[in-house]
Amino acid sequence: MCENSESTGIAINNDIFDEIWRFRPAPLFPMLRGLYWTHHQSGHSSRRLIAGLLPFTTQSLRSLHLESNQFDHWSLFGTDGVFQMFLDDLPRRTPLLKTLILAGCVADLSFDFFVGLPHLGNLVISFLQDLSGAAVRRMLAAIARLLPLQSLVISGVEAFHLLPNFTLSGFPSLRSITLRSCDATSALRLTEMFANSPLLHYELWVNWRRWRDSLTCLELVTNAHPNLVKFWMTSTAHSASATRTEGHEVAMALLESLLILRRLEELTLSVPVPSTSTLKPDFVRKMALAWPKIRVMHLESETYSFTLHTLPLFVSLCPTLTSLHVYSIVDLEQQPTPLLSSPSFHQLRVTARVQDCEPDDLQAALQFLFPRLEAPSWWKFGYVDSHFGYTVKFGHD
Repeated sequence: MCENSESTGIAINNDIFDEIWRFRPAPLFPMLRGLYWTHHQSGHSSRRLIAGLLPFTTQSLRSLHLESNQFDHWSLFGTDGVFQMFLDDLPRRTPLLKTLILAGCVADLSFDFFVGLPHLGNLVISFLQDLSGAAVRRMLAAIARLLPLQSLVISGVEAFHLLPNFTLSGFPSLRSITLRSCDATSALRLTEMFANSPLLHYELWVNWRRWRDSLTCLELVTNAHPNLVKFWMTSTAHSASATRTEGHEVAMALLESLLILRRLEELTLSVPVPSTSTLKPDFVRKMALAWPKIRVMHLESETYSFTLHTLPLFVSLCPTLTSLHVYSIVDLEQQPTPLLSSPSFHQLRVTARVQDCEPDDLQAALQFLFPRLEAPSWWKFGYVDSHFGYTVKFGHD
């Protein structure tokens, strides 16, 4: 349900549900399994908004998504205690809840109600940057006690939230963690806290001020979780002090540290280290040997560029590969051999700079290399690491 007429959901005046609840204080849809409730209008009290939610919080509910505009967050996640009472009552109202998403600043709430949700396996909490450090630490402590929790997404945790001596143990069932909009210090501290969890999926969206911090964090992850199946690290930050030589060393060290993940199936690495390096054939073979189960690989940076020789080489050595997105240093004078046999491979995206190769020339070269792929479905032009470039996509999703 939605209160925003511009949303793709149904826009309904919240007062209607408040009136219905007064005359019929019972769930409107007793068998409702999922509720998505977003609020983007100002001027509404939390009591009025929660009253509109009550007819939908049924015993059968499995998934609850509450979202408020971050610039008007106090209207829903306010400080008058009403939203806190609503959360504290969730174990009674929704005892079978498996997924809870709080998207919007959540104020200094207590999350002790978590322990009353014995089936809560998926939790998303966004926009924590406005919370006090004490509130974030209480929240993390409550999450650590959630025995059934398997997937956790949190965004906005910063260094000031975590005291130097603050540690946690727990998260016994956690399989998937996503950290978004975190700084380097909080990413490192949180990574240490999850070291004993049986993680299979690790996702980091971090702005690194120093690239050495990204390497430290990645080594913590791979050493603690060698059985990872999916790993994602992306950042938009540049290190102004890093030289191209240092950038190349860090970039290759990042990729090297991932080679111990023998069960890796999906990899996304997007780190704009100031370096343009071409992956050598021997290293490409090393990657294929290290990841025998790789299905999806996105190396979205000029830092890791393939040539028209190493690109089909990698695909040919990875029998389970289905999708690949890489940067390419194009040398049209090379005469590579076309890849005629790779039944699982069906999608290729290649990004290149216009100064290296014209789009039509790259398209012709790739169609020669991968004759079994469908013709290019779209082109995208833009800036590639400060140079005008483009991306071409072959195949289907």
